Amino acid sequence: MESKKSATLQIPLSESMNSELYQCVSSGDYNTFISLINSNPSLLLQTTIQKNTLLHVAAAFNQKSIAEEITNRHPPILYATNSKEDTALHLAARLGSFQAAEHLIERAEKCRAGDDLEADDYRDKELLRMVNLEKDTALHDAVRNGHGEIAKLLVKECPELVTFVNGVGESPLFVAVEEDYLEIAQEILRVDLNCLYGGRDGANVLHAIIIRTLKRYTQNLIETPLRVYLALPVLYVNHFLPQVLGLPYWERKITCKLRPSQKDLIQKVLNKFPNILIEPDIYGWLPLHYAAYLGSKELVELILNHKPSMAYEKDKNGVSALHLAAKEGRSAVLKTFARLCPDSCELLDSKDQTVLHVAVANRQAYAVRKMLELRSFRNLVNQKDIDGNTPLHVAAIVGDYVIIMMLASHGRVDKKIMNKAGFTTNDIIRLNPKFSWYEKSFSIARLEFNGALRGMEQVLARKSKSYNPLLEKEEPKPNVTEQEINRAIVLNNNKGSNQLQKSQIWSELSDANLVVATIIATVTFSAAFQVPGGYQSDGMAVLRKEKYFRLYLLSDALSFGFAAASMFVTFFTGLFGANSGFSYPRRWVTFLTGISVWFMVFAFMLGTSAVMAEHSGFAGLARSVACVSFIWPVVFLGAVAVNWFTYFP
Repeated sequence: MESKKSATLQIPLSESMNSELYQCVSSGDYNTFISLINSNPSLLLQTTIQKNTLLHVAAAFNQKSIAEEITNRHPPILYATNSKEDTALHLAARLGSFQAAEHLIERAEKCRAGDDLEADDYRDKELLRMVNLEKDTALHDAVRNGHGEIAKLLVKECPELVTFVNGVGESPLFVAVEEDYLEIAQEILRVDLNCLYGGRDGANVLHAIIIRTLKRYTQNLIETPLRVYLALPVLYVNHFLPQVLGLPYWERKITCKLRPSQKDLIQKVLNKFPNILIEPDIYGWLPLHYAAYLGSKELVELILNHKPSMAYEKDKNGVSALHLAAKEGRSAVLKTFARLCPDSCELLDSKDQTVLHVAVANRQAYAVRKMLELRSFRNLVNQKDIDGNTPLHVAAIVGDYVIIMMLASHGRVDKKIMNKAGFTTNDIIRLNPKFSWYEKSFSIARLEFNGALRGMEQVLARKSKSYNPLLEKEEPKPNVTEQEINRAIVLNNNKGSNQLQKSQIWSELSDANLVVATIIATVTFSAAFQVPGGYQSDGMAVLRKEKYFRLYLLSDALSFGFAAASMFVTFFTGLFGANSGFSYPRRWVTFLTGISVWFMVFAFMLGTSAVMAEHSGFAGLARSVACVSFIWPVVFLGAVAVNWFTYFP
C-alpha cells in the first residue's frame, strides 16, 4: 500500500555538523546545547554527512528533553529525512528509543490536529505514515528490531500502519513472525482493521511461522547443551549409530515442536484469514508443503483438521505435501496423512510416481518400512510410474540394497514386473555397478527365492528395444567438438584422482584400525594369563571366586574377541582386489574396535576392584578417575556427532 506522504521535506542543510554540538546532543548535555543554540540559532539546521539532523541524533540516543527543545524551536524538522529518507521516528523505532519516539508521536499528533500553527504547511504529511527508501514505516523498523513497546504505541496511534507493506512486499505482521516476535504479532492481530499478512517472494505469515518453528527449536537445542547431555543415550542411539554403522531402521531427523504461543498465533491467523492456506508463494508451495517438508506433525494435523482439502493440493511442479514428506523421510507426517486423509496416499506427481516411489528414490528406508506397515500405502507397492518402474525397480536403479531386501521380503510385491525398457528388477541389479558383489548375490538370491525372473531379452543376451541410460554405457556422440572431448577428459581425470585419494584414505584408515586392534588384542591376551592377584601353588587364580574377578575375565574376553574380529575383517578385505566390488567395511571395523576399547576399560576398572577391598576409598577413586578420563571425551564426541548428524544429515 502506498503511503500518503507528499514530497520529502527539504530544509537548509550544512555539509557537516559541529562536533561540540553533536557531542552535547548525543550525551544529553542539555545546558550546553541551549547555550550553543542561543549563541548561533543556525546550528539547529546542521546535519551530519548522512544528512541526519539534530533531531535524528537526539532520537538515536533517546534524548527526549533535547528532542523537545529542537521540535519547539523548529517544528518542520520533525518531517526532515536523511540520505536514506529515514525520519527521526524511524531511527527511534529502529534503535528502541522509546521516550524519544513517544515525544515524536505526540508532537506529530499536535501538528496533525492543527495545534501547532508553525506546522500548518505540513499537516498533510503524517509522520507515522512516512516511509524511507525501502518503503519501511516506523512500525516496520520497530517490529524488525523487537521493540514491542514502540510497536504497540505506533499501532495504537495509527492502526492503519498494519496495512502498509514495504518495497519487498513485507507487512508488519509478516516481519514480526519472521523475526519470531510473537507478542508483537499478537498485538498487531488485535487491530480491528484487516491487516495485511503478506511477505517477500509471495510468502505469507503462515509460511513464516512454519519455517521459524524449526529454526527456533534447533536454536534452543544448541543454546542449551544440557538438554543434549541429558538425552544423550537416546540421541546417540537414534542419530549417531545409524549414521556411523549405516543402520536403516531409525528416523534420524528432529521433528519440529510447536510452542503454546505458536499454536495460539496459528489458530488466530487461521480464524482471521480464511484464505491463507490456499495462497502459495512464488515457488508454488502452500503452508502445508512447508509443514510436511520440515516434518512438523502438529502443524500438518492442525492444517488438515482445519481444511482437509489441502492434502490434495500440489505445487506448480505437480508435487504434493505428502510427496515432500516422503522425500525427507518424515514418517510421523506420513502417518498423519494416512490417518486424516487416507485417500491422499494415492496422489501422483508429474512423473506418475507415488509417495512410495519418492521415498525409495531418496533412499528413505525408515519411511519405506513404515509405509509398508500402513494399510493406506499397501496398494502402492506394484504401481508403475511414467517409465513403468515400480518402487522395487526404483530401489534397484538407485542401488539401495536395504530397501531391495525390504521390498523383496514383502508378500504383496510383484518381483516379475518389467518396466517399459524391458528390464525386471533382477536385470537392473545385475547391470547396476552401484551394487557390490555380495549385495548383488544376496539380493538376487532373495528375489529369485521369492519368484523373481529375468527379462527374456536379457536371458537371450539381446539388447532391449528401449534405450535405458541408467543401465547402458553412453555411446560416442557424433559431431562432438574437440573442446568438449578435452572437457570430458579433464572431468574423467578429476574423477579418477578423487577415487584414488579416497582409496588412499581408506587404506590409511585400515592400517590405523589394524594397529589399534592388534595392540588391544595383545594387551587383553596377556591380561588373561597375568591375572590380578596372581596364582596359587596349584596354578589356579587366587581371586577366582571373587565377583569382580569373574567380571574382569568376562570383559577382558569380550575385548579380545571384538579386537580379534576387527583384525580378521581387516585382513579378510585385503584378500580382494580393488576391482572385486568388495568395499572396505569401515563402519563395522570401527565399531568392533570401539567396542573392544570399551570392554578393555571395563576390565581395568573391574580388575582394580578385584584386588582392593570392596569398600576401599582408594579403589573407588581409581575407578572414578579411569571412568571420567575415558567417558568425558567420548560423551563430548558423541554430543558433537549427534548435533552434526542431526542438523547436517
